[in-house]
Formats: sequence, C-alpha cells, structure tokens
Amino acid sequence: MKKIKLGNIIYNKDEAELSKNGVSLYLSNKECEMMDILIYNKPKKVSKKELENKLWSKDKKDEKIVNMYILYLQQKLLALGANIKISERDGYALESI
Repeated sequence: MKKIKLGNIIYNKDEAELSKNGVSLYLSNKECEMMDILIYNKPKKVSKKELENKLWSKDKKDEKIVNMYILYLQQKLLALGANIKISERDGYALESI
C-alpha cells in the first residue's frame, strides 16, 4: 500500500483517498493522477498546459477541465482541514499553509 504524508493528511494512492484523523475523501482516477504529478514535482510548479498534456488525450484537451479538477482537489483538501494547499501562481504546486 502506498501512503504519503502531506502535511497533516495522508494520501493513499492504492485506495484513491485523502484522509485525516479517520475521515476519508475518495478521489477520482484523474484526481489521483493529478495528485501524483503534483507530489512528484513538489515543490516545483506544474503548468496548466503540462497537466493538460499529461492527463488528457489530444481530442479531450480543454483548459477548463484542468481548472475543474484542481478545484475538486482544493475542495477536498479544505474539507479535511489540510494544512497544505494547491497554489495557483504561474502554475500549480503543493505548499504548506
């Protein structure tokens, strides 16, 4: 089982979940893929174009869909009371708050 501690939450890739103190929120496949990219590149920023290219095929690319999935992840982190966030300055990155 692959678990990664991110601030005060745990990301469990195998179970596709974020958890804190016994409370879990499940992630979609795309949310997991996006989280993996953000974790792998931490603390470097990942551009919207890079996420779009890595996560969607040419015929399904749409800049708005990247924004949508970032928003989903941000809402889940906020709902858990995470002390990390996805910053959005000149790209996306995980950072402590």
